[in-house]
Amino acid sequence: MLHTPLQAAVSLSDLQTASAQDPVLQQLCTYIRSGWPARVSEDLAPFHRVRNDLSCWNDVCVARGLCTVIPRALRERVLTMVHDGHLGIVRVKQRCRGLVWWPSIDRDIEDLVRDCAACLTSGKTGPPPSPPLQPVPWPQTPWTHIQVDVCGELHGTPHHQRFLLVAYDLHSKWPEVLPAGSVTTTVVIGFLSSLFARWGVPDAITTDNGPQFISTDFAAFMEGRRIKHIRTALYHPQANDGVERFNQTLKNGLRAHMADGLPFSDSLQSTLMHYRATPHSTTGSSPALLMLGRELQLPLDRLRRPGSNVPAVATSTRGRVAEQQRRMKQRFDKEHRARHPALAVSDWVRVRRPTRSHKLLSFWSTPLQVAAQLGPATFRLADGSRWHASRLR
Repeated sequence: MLHTPLQAAVSLSDLQTASAQDPVLQQLCTYIRSGWPARVSEDLAPFHRVRNDLSCWNDVCVARGLCTVIPRALRERVLTMVHDGHLGIVRVKQRCRGLVWWPSIDRDIEDLVRDCAACLTSGKTGPPPSPPLQPVPWPQTPWTHIQVDVCGELHGTPHHQRFLLVAYDLHSKWPEVLPAGSVTTTVVIGFLSSLFARWGVPDAITTDNGPQFISTDFAAFMEGRRIKHIRTALYHPQANDGVERFNQTLKNGLRAHMADGLPFSDSLQSTLMHYRATPHSTTGSSPALLMLGRELQLPLDRLRRPGSNVPAVATSTRGRVAEQQRRMKQRFDKEHRARHPALAVSDWVRVRRPTRSHKLLSFWSTPLQVAAQLGPATFRLADGSRWHASRLR
């Protein structure tokens, strides 16, 4: 819910009138004058904890030290006054210290600034909190769920190889890469068709919302093969995390090989070969072992002791992956102070813009209504776009 401040100042007369009409403050005045009982009601418990700091003035008003205790009826108006300059949470709290107080003032200030429409559109409140991490379930067999992405445009490469089409198997972590001069739907379909001829047709493919992946031709290609097409939320590459991480590793490998003077094509093949032969940190096994059932033999493997057994596919891989995902989720949720999105269908939200055309343009879109919830943290809005909760407020 977005908050729009009401411009209304509170006078001393307003304070006295509201204090006289507030039953909690009047009970406080009685206790301050006559003494506190051993037990108090739930409404008075927060005041009981600071009872030695409380005093009564003008017969009806209460103070905690130098701070005036604001009656409940005036708290929203007082917050509006102190936030009139649209300062941030810390500065608003500093402004209130030594002036006004009530038991929940810190939380109320945080809610006010966080929900202020003007602060939200100007970007002063920052991005929304991250929802808890939702690891992608590990497929039981190879090539049942793959992620597909476009890496590039790469500079310093031949023009006909400036893009890399990448397919990444979520079970084995086995990558397939095709250099291309363009990444139209036709090129993507040709790339996938060649992979299907080699590895078979997967059950599901996850992509982002690039134009080549949302075209009618691509939809027909997927439907004709009964493949479930999973599209990530807009501007949320974390949902395609496996292939995105591989893309970074791939670019680092290409950069290092080419710095050594190796041609681009040779750099690509060398990077792929070593990646496929190296145990993955999540599974503990190499992509080759999980995809092919055997290890790739590289020159280093010739140093193996004759007769030593090549390790078989670990039976504990599933347990290892589950433990790695649990640790990753725990670390992410703690570092980002993740919390479940408090959004529901029919709520009105704003979308944090990924880019702005000029510096004075709002960081946030105009309000849009939530049309459907597609996942734990993914929502479709009334305009048909799908967004992750980390970009909605």
